[in-house]
Amino acid sequence: MSDEQVRAWAMSADRWWRRTALIATVALNVKALSWALRSLVGVAPHRVRGFLVAHGDDVPALVRREVGHKLETGLKRGR
Repeated sequence: MSDEQVRAWAMSADRWWRRTALIATVALNVKALSWALRSLVGVAPHRVRGFLVAHGDDVPALVRREVGHKLETGLKRGR
């Protein structure tokens, strides 16, 4: 789906289309969280570990896996 489609849903008078637009962005939010935490590993790994411990299962498994791998190996994922 296009950005324009999601934008149109977000501006709809129908609340169900607005909710659909919000749901359509969830995957982007997960990617953003993963990127942000991985980029902080080089600067403050102890804080990233603390965040993962504090938020545990609230952090999506993919994010925990990618960030954990970055903490251990310095890489996003194995080769």
